Amino acid sequence: MKVLIFTEGGGKSGFGHVTRCLSLYRAFRAAGADAEIVLDGDAAAAGLLRGARHRLMAWRGPRGLAALLGGDIAVVDSYKAPLNFYRQAAARARLLVSLDDCKRLRYPAGLVVNGAVAAARLRYPRAAGVDYLLGARYTPLRPEFKTCPRRAQPAKLRRVLITFGGADTAGLAGRLGEFLRKTTDLRIETPRAGRRLGAAAVKRAMLRADACVTACGQTTYELAACGTPQIGVGFAENQRLNIEGWKALRVMNFAGWKGEAGLFDRIAALLAGLTKAERTAMAARGRAASDGQGAGRVAAAALARAAQPPVFKLRRAALSDSRAIFELSNSPAVRANSINTGKIEWAGHKSWFAAKLKNPGYLFLVAEAGGKFAGQLRYEAEGKEALVSVSIAESFRGRGLAAPLLAAGSRELFAAFPGVKKINAYIRPANKPSARAFEKAGYKFERTILMNKVRLGKYAAKRK
Repeated sequence: MKVLIFTEGGGKSGFGHVTRCLSLYRAFRAAGADAEIVLDGDAAAAGLLRGARHRLMAWRGPRGLAALLGGDIAVVDSYKAPLNFYRQAAARARLLVSLDDCKRLRYPAGLVVNGAVAAARLRYPRAAGVDYLLGARYTPLRPEFKTCPRRAQPAKLRRVLITFGGADTAGLAGRLGEFLRKTTDLRIETPRAGRRLGAAAVKRAMLRADACVTACGQTTYELAACGTPQIGVGFAENQRLNIEGWKALRVMNFAGWKGEAGLFDRIAALLAGLTKAERTAMAARGRAASDGQGAGRVAAAALARAAQPPVFKLRRAALSDSRAIFELSNSPAVRANSINTGKIEWAGHKSWFAAKLKNPGYLFLVAEAGGKFAGQLRYEAEGKEALVSVSIAESFRGRGLAAPLLAAGSRELFAAFPGVKKINAYIRPANKPSARAFEKAGYKFERTILMNKVRLGKYAAKRK
């Protein structure tokens, strides 16, 4: 299954989207999917993807939509993508996975993932075809944080890590570090300005620290997985949900927002008040909330849903369906598996289609899924038997739709024609996927016949 992950990030906007999408990429790859990241970002963001299959692209326009062709799952993690991009992605891909932080849009059908610890507070709207994966169980952490050793807290707070990530363009971490070195006896560790540490190095730094002063984004979940007590500093409004959630769980003590007066003094006071008992309790609560398995859970849920047959509805065909059915019937795959493989002309099709709709012995059904044309079923009844023909729209092939469609069509046929006791189907021997679909729908192979000099397998379903 092909998975395309669209995201953005860079030195000015931060790397949170990039790192969590890299986690999802690895989880999809580990599950056997063919995954790729499509990044709208700078060289620093691209550097984080070294070793991962990716391409750089300003993807929020036509180029990104073109890249979706052939993709089974589209994952979109963006603060900038317009609603229309999500709608187009949902129309082109088998499944859309929308990563969200603040209920930014009313997302189309698919999975909506918000790994914020307090995501349920957003009260997402119920919508047909939308399933929500909410809470820290679904936070995509880097694989290095799947397993973190437990450790005992020292009697006295000694070592403090300060990390504000890519959002710290003003060098706040360095200034805070200097302040704490001058005013406390704590050992302060701050990442070198402009240096990006790998996940393993970040994890080691978190496990060394007795506490961490942190921005309130993705890093808070890695700290929680490590069992490192947190003093939080808000850098952006989209971090508010994390702040509220971690405060409610008593995993974080919140010092205030970047730029507030007296922020450094409040941080120093909160650090001074962290007793061993409080740090031990904060660590246990953090590990319980963030176990590092979120990316795997999201990938598993997406792959399972994408593998399910689409939810469809059947209706009687109308004249307005003529063009869609003509184009489907003339597609190379349908013509190759038909008894008559010749090309169909539009003029002939129009008159044939109109006549079939008026024919009382004909049942012509159209399948729709997600508001899109998904295929057609037609039955020609004569006496106690009927002949069935089915074709599936290209974007729905390989998704397990044919068997349930045929089963539903049989019920419609038997209800519409009480005198029909048996439905026949004729299938080319090379068309094994079609034969399997008919068998799943209750048809049984009867014999091989010659029709118009073409060798065909005859299958039949009987009224129960």
